[in-house]
Amino acid sequence: MQTMKNHLILVAVLLSLNSQAQSFLGIRGGLSIATITEIQEEVDPDFELKNIAGLNLALFAELGLSDRFAIQPELNFLQKGSNVEASFVGNGDVKIKAILDYLEVPVLAKLKLGSEKFRGYAIAGPSIGYALGGQATATIAGVETKEKIEFDKDIDDDGVKDQRWDLSAVVGLGSALSAGPGFLVLDLRYGLDFTDFSKFKDGKPEGYQNSYNRNLSISLGYQIPLSGK
Repeated sequence: MQTMKNHLILVAVLLSLNSQAQSFLGIRGGLSIATITEIQEEVDPDFELKNIAGLNLALFAELGLSDRFAIQPELNFLQKGSNVEASFVGNGDVKIKAILDYLEVPVLAKLKLGSEKFRGYAIAGPSIGYALGGQATATIAGVETKEKIEFDKDIDDDGVKDQRWDLSAVVGLGSALSAGPGFLVLDLRYGLDFTDFSKFKDGKPEGYQNSYNRNLSISLGYQIPLSGK
């Protein structure tokens, strides 16, 4: 909780900067392609993780510090998760689709290159995520069942608790094309989560697979100038 507080204080400080460089306010929407990367001691050949498609929506402010450099705080809604396919003796093929809804607050450093009409940029920085909820759909022997994914509950009967808070790093590239009073924005980015979202009462079991979200997102947006030259 303290980490999120510090993150928001940083955003507030950045918003209060009095810079002569141009600043913008914008909105984006697009597609997120996500999966769960598991770091495991043994790989099961009958267990396969596949990508899942989800939504990517964002409000952002580009706070100009110079003609080439800016800080970009954002408020994002991002869907993560994975498709899982496995084969078990007695149960046959099993398919599980897990969709996780996250609210994220990245604070990104932005390097801009180009002219006043067309600009390219690179971004990188940390992001704090908060899981709003999720749903898992399992298909076993042709029978489909759905179940909500709960976060921050007490440790269950299996000694496991899913983690709601998430820390990640974001890197990406994009472009901004002058259109009307503002710019059309095309944004491509990759997110690497560092938080294993399962916590065990008695410590990590032998052979446990650490689960980390990974996602590639592409979005289209529009930004309008707020201040500056």
